[in-house]
Amino acid sequence: METYFSKLRGLASAAANAVQSKVGRDYEFNASGPASGRSGLWTLYAARRRATGERATVWVFEKQRFFESGLNRQLLDESARRRVLALLAAEAGQLARLRHPSVLRAMEPLEDTRSALMFVTEPVLASLDDLIARRHGGGYGGGSGAEGEEEEL
Repeated sequence: METYFSKLRGLASAAANAVQSKVGRDYEFNASGPASGRSGLWTLYAARRRATGERATVWVFEKQRFFESGLNRQLLDESARRRVLALLAAEAGQLARLRHPSVLRAMEPLEDTRSALMFVTEPVLASLDDLIARRHGGGYGGGSGAEGEEEEL
């Protein structure tokens, strides 16, 4: 139950941050979709493009949540924070430049707002954490697989 409420709080926070961004205007977020969860420093949200209904995944890095959390606040000075943001931006940029059928396709480039970094990819159905958690009957994976689809592990 706690996880459900934390997901809702996270979605509300991300949605509030994204409303003023292009991603927030162009995509409708879904907290209970297949990709809702975490992947490293990024929070993933299932989404649909408002204009076409095309499924997607929105990747969001909430700056304040990360930099103001306990240990990070004490350990990261301003130059370290800038390096973290530059590294995340570079990773998203590299993904946007890659073109290969076996690599996740970026649908929207990285957007840097005051409160978050975000970009959009084709739908992510599950993370490695999700698959391991399902295989072992629990765990901390956030996604729930594709709607109506089941993968064989």
